[in-house]
Amino acid sequence: MPVGDVTKALVTKVKSRIGEDTEPGHFSQAQVIEWLDEAQRRLCIQGPVLNTVGYASTVQNVEFYTLPTDYYQMIRVEYRPTGGQARELEPWSFSRKKPGSNQGIPQGYGIWGANDANQNNMLVLWLDYVLASNGVDDLWIFYRSMPHVLSTTVDPEVAVHWQDFMVDYAEMMARQRLVAYDKTHQFPLQMARESWARGLQDAKRAAADVFSAPKAMYPIDNAGYTEEWP
Repeated sequence: MPVGDVTKALVTKVKSRIGEDTEPGHFSQAQVIEWLDEAQRRLCIQGPVLNTVGYASTVQNVEFYTLPTDYYQMIRVEYRPTGGQARELEPWSFSRKKPGSNQGIPQGYGIWGANDANQNNMLVLWLDYVLASNGVDDLWIFYRSMPHVLSTTVDPEVAVHWQDFMVDYAEMMARQRLVAYDKTHQFPLQMARESWARGLQDAKRAAADVFSAPKAMYPIDNAGYTEEWP
């Protein structure tokens, strides 16, 4: 299937649900895609719906490492030196950070902010010890990521079973506007709202699989982006 066809098919499904089988309708394709995109992001924020792993090469005496642009929340960090003993790093709050950067084998990590060359803020990962030599892809980060922005040429990144909930959300948003002048949308609006709520609950319950591990693996969530940890 060509790239973008899944997104277009979801738009068609939303339009069909609200009775707009022919164009033009009340809502443009761009508007529906915007709602679908928002639903995908909300699912990923609610729970570990989109998980991935990234690799970074360590650099001698470097303490801070840029996180991937799709990074949302850390699950686990491992140091895997070539020919050496792999280890899981312990998540630290910034208050535990030692002044300066001593050389040694990293034991812990933390997340902080920094400015790039253009003074744009970005998230970085810091290590409690800097390394005495360079390494190749020896820093492994397992994290929850945010999806790419949907468009007519970009399909959803979440698995198929989450995409119906995206349609529920877009239908809900459309019917919330339509019900203002057509009360027949009230009941299907409530059905779409309840189905979307179930999707958020399913995304939240998915955390039980990821976080059925020792507390040391839990991400540090000082900013309170998630509602609660299991």
